[in-house]
Amino acid sequence: MKIHSIKFKITLLLVVTVTCLVAMLIGFNSIFSEKVYMNRKQKSMINSYENVNEIMQKYTDSQIDKDTMCADMENISTAKGISVLVVDSSWCTIYVSTQGDDSMMERLRMSIFNGDIFKNNGSQDKAPEPKDQEDDSDNPADKDDKKEHRKRLEDIIDMSGTSLVENRTIISSNDNYTLQKVYDERLGDYYLEIWGTLDNGYSIILRTPIQGIKDNVNISTTLIKYVGGAILAVGIIAAFVVSTYITRPIKQLSNIAEKMSEMDFEPRLTILHQAGMLSEEDYRKVQDVIRFFQEKYGLTLTEENASAMITHLCAALGRIHRGEPVEPLDEEVYEETSQEPTFPKALEATQALVREILPDLPEDEQKFLTMHIGVVLAQS
Repeated sequence: MKIHSIKFKITLLLVVTVTCLVAMLIGFNSIFSEKVYMNRKQKSMINSYENVNEIMQKYTDSQIDKDTMCADMENISTAKGISVLVVDSSWCTIYVSTQGDDSMMERLRMSIFNGDIFKNNGSQDKAPEPKDQEDDSDNPADKDDKKEHRKRLEDIIDMSGTSLVENRTIISSNDNYTLQKVYDERLGDYYLEIWGTLDNGYSIILRTPIQGIKDNVNISTTLIKYVGGAILAVGIIAAFVVSTYITRPIKQLSNIAEKMSEMDFEPRLTILHQAGMLSEEDYRKVQDVIRFFQEKYGLTLTEENASAMITHLCAALGRIHRGEPVEPLDEEVYEETSQEPTFPKALEATQALVREILPDLPEDEQKFLTMHIGVVLAQS
């Protein structure tokens, strides 16, 4: 494929277009996917908090037993990929998820709540059974206790000396919970957390690693690269096929123009034949006439020396095919033509053509043909 050919340029244009689209897709995915995943994860964490709040409220109201509560909590932890820790106002563990090993959960407790507050006379992993009690959520004293509890919780989290104080970014916060991004120096990784209090006064921490979000972005980027590579490969093949289909008629016209510039009759005859203006039989007869002059007289008929003769011959064959007569040549013109030095040879050539190639050529058409042949011979 020539570098400056139309086919090459069309193929290059299509390939560059596909490449740019794939590159843009990869770029957009790299730039925006992490933000999208992060926003979804934040919404998922808030939704998990609300679900846990509802479950724990049912648990304290004795609407569900401990086994049901633990099963519901485990479902949330497993489905959302988060670690969950819930403690009561005495800092006894109500629920801790099995998402991650025990050491991770202990580190979670130490990081967020400070280890000493979980000391409960050796009973930190035992949750008290819920007690039947009246709903006193509207009690001002209880509200004050809840605020005091949250203040104590916030003071503990903000306590100097913990690794989280210098490495956390609060995303959103309200009276019930704080959503934050933290960096755990001991694990060397970022986490997304929600910590706060539930409606029943329990304290909660939900935590999930951000690395999972980055992994999802990397996986999607890798997938797009592979898919994009496949699309690019198919695009190159398709571009080549499409460019070939588009440029074929252009190339044919170019070849015809080149041949016509070289005074070759073949392109014109082909066009007339393909357009139905010259039958297959007449097309072969005209070609035989051209070969006749080449073989018998060593004369190459071209657009330059025989354009009028070949044009008249094609028209004559068309009239014969349609059964239409030609208007007779003026006798004076024919008589004048017969005085030309080339007339005898032209007449001889006409008679030979009628015998060998054009047996159905009427006499009036033969006179026109003789006159044209005389002109051709005079120019040679």
